[in-house]
Amino acid sequence: VLEFYDDKIIDISKSSKTELLYSAIERVSVLKDGTIYLHQNQAMANIIPAIIFNSGINYNEFLEFIKSKCSVIDYFEK
Repeated sequence: VLEFYDDKIIDISKSSKTELLYSAIERVSVLKDGTIYLHQNQAMANIIPAIIFNSGINYNEFLEFIKSKCSVIDYFEK
């Protein structure tokens, strides 16, 4: 489970809870199918599939929120 706050992201799993500041995200990748990758480095990313959003409006609001927190956003058309 990922929880998004104004200053950080909290990643909760069965065995751990990790806080991640937005400044620790190296870049965000948005794929043509809407999948969003929050890259912490070249080997680690949180993957957010577009299907989890109830509507295109919720997806676009989330994407705008992420854009306000992260400076490097890459869009991939293929």
